[in-house]
Amino acid sequence: MEAIDKENDAIEVTRKNKKSYKPVVLCNGDTVKQLLARSRYILYNNERKWTQNQKE
Repeated sequence: MEAIDKENDAIEVTRKNKKSYKPVVLCNGDTVKQLLARSRYILYNNERKWTQNQKE
């Protein structure tokens, strides 16, 4: 996914510059990369197996 690649590239650039990477944190406490990874798991999971929180 483009957003995940973009964040991975940013991490690599900051490492090369010997700095620490500070990702943008969304209001739910996730980074964009974490949110996309979790969403991908939910989308491939059968809807009957979703928790109430995932349905929301």
